[in-house]
Amino acid sequence: MKSIEVFVGGSTDISISDAYHNTAIELGQMINERKDYNIIFDGCFGLPFLTFSELDDTSRAIVFQTRYYCNDYVYSTHALLCTFRTQSEFIGAIPDRSDAMIFMKGGASTIAEIMHCVEAKKNGEHDKPIVILNVNDEFSDFVNLLDSLNIDDTYYVTDNVLDGLNYIEGELFSDKSSFKHHFVQFMERKDPIIVEKVRTNNK
Repeated sequence: MKSIEVFVGGSTDISISDAYHNTAIELGQMINERKDYNIIFDGCFGLPFLTFSELDDTSRAIVFQTRYYCNDYVYSTHALLCTFRTQSEFIGAIPDRSDAMIFMKGGASTIAEIMHCVEAKKNGEHDKPIVILNVNDEFSDFVNLLDSLNIDDTYYVTDNVLDGLNYIEGELFSDKSSFKHHFVQFMERKDPIIVEKVRTNNK
């Protein structure tokens, strides 16, 4: 059964905020639990690296790199390296090589990645799920700008990792899923889509 390749994007500043720091770790833990998921990321220290660090098996990661990126630790693991000449080629490959995309808050490069994936989806170049994690409204300025373009049917915004993975699985394993169109040899998931955890208020 083919693995699900999920691109994980976000700030290369690992200290961006405690909330996103914890979110990146939670994302890695949840992906690690679902053994048919692999991640794709840029190999730099930052939020996606925190997600990568939670994987029990580093061979479940693909590192997109250009000559500008260098992380000796990642390169010494079992992660698969995929090298591009330029950052533009790197960004262009994200929707081509991924089955789904999850973005956390980031700077200019992350925004460029999101915009390319969204624009390509709007133009019918792919139909893969795009999730934007807007934790504590810290990414709201960008999300509001994106919403103003009236293309919100191309992406899904949530503040919850579990909700984001639920959305991805709902898109990939639905009858209308483009995932099945592109990958003929893929079985229906035997496990149900992740069930939302019950939230309780501490008093």
